[in-house]
Order: sequence, then structure tokens, then C-alpha cells
Amino acid sequence: MRNFRKLTPLFLVLLMNILGFGILFFSSASVDTQALYYSLALLGLVLVSYMLIVFFSMGDHYLFLIVSALLTVGILMLFRLDPTQAMTQITWFYVGMAGFYAVYILFRKCKAWPKLFPFYALIAFFLFVFTLLFGSRVNGAKNWLSLGGISLQPSEPIKILFILGLAALYTAPYGRPHDRLFAFTEKRLPRLMRPLKFLMRLYDSQTGRQLLIMVYAFLHLGFLVLQREWGSAVLYFLIYFVLQFVLSSKYYFLLINAVLAMGGGLLGYKFMSHIQERVAIWRDPFSGTNDLGYQIAQSLYAMSAGGFSGTGIGQGQPWRVPVVKSDFIFSAIYEELGMLGASAVVLLFFLLVYRGIKISLMVKTPFYKAVALGIAVMFGFQTLIIIGGVTKLIPLTGITLPFMSAGGSSLATSFASLAILQAISAREEDMSDDI
Repeated sequence: MRNFRKLTPLFLVLLMNILGFGILFFSSASVDTQALYYSLALLGLVLVSYMLIVFFSMGDHYLFLIVSALLTVGILMLFRLDPTQAMTQITWFYVGMAGFYAVYILFRKCKAWPKLFPFYALIAFFLFVFTLLFGSRVNGAKNWLSLGGISLQPSEPIKILFILGLAALYTAPYGRPHDRLFAFTEKRLPRLMRPLKFLMRLYDSQTGRQLLIMVYAFLHLGFLVLQREWGSAVLYFLIYFVLQFVLSSKYYFLLINAVLAMGGGLLGYKFMSHIQERVAIWRDPFSGTNDLGYQIAQSLYAMSAGGFSGTGIGQGQPWRVPVVKSDFIFSAIYEELGMLGASAVVLLFFLLVYRGIKISLMVKTPFYKAVALGIAVMFGFQTLIIIGGVTKLIPLTGITLPFMSAGGSSLATSFASLAILQAISAREEDMSDDI
């Protein structure tokens, strides 16, 4: 009976989406039958997935409920803009949910995650190098790979590896024995023994560990800068900076990192023309509405047209905003649902971050605490950066709005991150009742 009561919020989400899709389809001149079938498949998957999470006690069921509300609003806007793209997004939703359950089971069953730091680092740096060598350039950034006709953005899954790596480094015990590693190296790679022992001694001191973690984090930032992917670089740095603040007692490293980040930003602004253009657009987008500032100007016009209650679903002109299906989908939401609907979206993201931080506070194991915090921070800052850019609060960067923007690699990565958070919340033996 208790599980059935948990289904009540789901019915509200389903009702909201039935009304939204109903207004969209029946207000148009002709009803797209195929799109209607896809929307029913979307709602069916939300219903079945949420019931599985509730009845099999797969952790915090509010996480998926919040995400399903965000996802369906995003797909509703995509149907409004491009039904073909919306149907592709629903297909990726199915793929993402399959990945969600696979990652959830893997993360719950495997106990070795805190010990796998070398794999996190090696896979991440391999993907960075592979992208630099064989990737394709889109909008000035060399950050896409095409495999079998499918385009992927490697920096998306690397975010998860980055968080897992930082969590492993911050929470590994001091003074742990390195006998197995030393024995393997002495037998197979004897020339590495001296530098390896030096690194281990450095790692087992508090200051030395902070230096190694800083090097690890800034190597990621360096690869992103080489790819000219400054938006992701800002996101990675903010994740690292928050984890450094929460998990380290060496607060002077915060000052060092802040100075290095500001210095890197100033150098980037001085020597990279596309950053200068982004800042100039941010300062005055209307001076170049027919050129570089056109996107921001049209975004602001769209939000102005939306007002408080919006123009109504199907009554606005969101297609006037370039890249509205990905980077600027928040503008379309604001125009047709108004400040009221846009504020609801922001509150949903706020609740998602809040649930993630609460899970981090409740779990006992330090590694899982750090991972949950890192994922919550990732969702929060990614949302802040893209919404801030679209609304001209900060210079625009080319990252996606989680669970809402069109894009397969972004959606799949978001669901993999959600699965890890879900798996951590399901660790009943590791949860505290203090909060």
C-alpha cells in the first residue's frame, strides 16, 4: 500500500504531459499520428520505469520523477520545433533508460569503484587524445567523434570519469601499503621503481596528494582548452573546486586554484579571438544582431514575448532563435510557457541538485559521498552555465541543458550519472538516518 501511495506524484507528471501533448497536437491543423504514437511510448516508458524504481526499492524515487518531468517538457518543446528531432530524442530516451538500468546494476554489484582510479584516468586521457587526433570540428571546437554514422561528444562521458577519479583520489586512505603495485612494477618494469616510490610517498602526504589531484584536474582542463571547449572546461573546474572546498582541509589550495583559473581565463581572453567575441556579445548583443550577437538577441526577444504566462504552446515563434533545439531550448520554454513555466523548470533542477546533495550527506562511505556530491554539483553548474548564457547573465558557452536539450550523447551521459546517483541512494546498509 505504501508503494502505491508513492505513485501519486507520477500521476500528476503524466497528467501534465497528457495536457501538454494534447494541446500541442489538437491545436494544429492536422494531427501527426506517428508523433502521437511516439508521445504515448514516451509516457508509457516513464510510467513503467518509475513503477520499477518504486516496487523494487531502487533508492530515491524522486530523482527519476524530477528527471521525467524535465525530459518530457523538453521533448514537448522539441515536438513543437521539429517532430523528427523529438522522435529521435525519444529513441535516445529508450537507449538512455537501458543504459540507466545497466549502470545502476553494475554500480550496485561492483565494490571496486574506489580502487579503479588508474582506469578512470587512462580511459579519459585516451578519449581526449583520440578526439584531438580523429575528431571533427563543430562551431570552432574539436570535440565530436563520428562512429558508424553516430556522432558522440567524448567530453560528456569523461565528466563521469572525472568525478569518479576525483572521488577516488580525495577519499583513498593515507599510508596504505603499496606492496602489490611495487612487486608488479619491480618484476615487469624495474626502471619505474624509483619514480613510482617517489610518487607514492608524495601521494601519502596531505600536501603532496593535493598537488597530484590539482595536476590531474588541470590536465583535463588542458585537453579541453586544446579542443577549444571552454564551456566544458569551466564546468570541470567548478566541479573540482567544490570538491576541493568540501573534501580538503588545505584551503590555501583553493586560492592557488582560483588564481590559476583566473590567469588561464585572462590569457584565453587575450589570445583567443572566439572568447573575445563571446565577451563582446555578452556586453552588447544588439550591436551585432545580424552577425555574432544574433543568437542572444533573438533569445532575449523570445523571452520578452513570453512575458509572465507565455504565448501558449504552439503560439510562439521559437524557431527564430538559432540552435533552439539544443543550446537555446530554454528560450523556447520561456517564450511559450512564460516566466511561470521557466521558473518551474529551474525549480525542478534545484530539486534535483538538492536530492543529490542530500544523498551525499546521508551516505556513510566517503567515496560514495564524494561521487554523489560531484554529480549533484555537475547538474547544478551545467544548468546555471547554460541558462545564464541564454539569459545574458554570463557569456554564452556551448553546453547542453541536462535532460532537455536535443542530443544523444548528452542525454545518455545524464542518465548514466542519474543511475550512479540512484545506485548510491539505494545503498540502505550505507545510509544514515541523521538527516
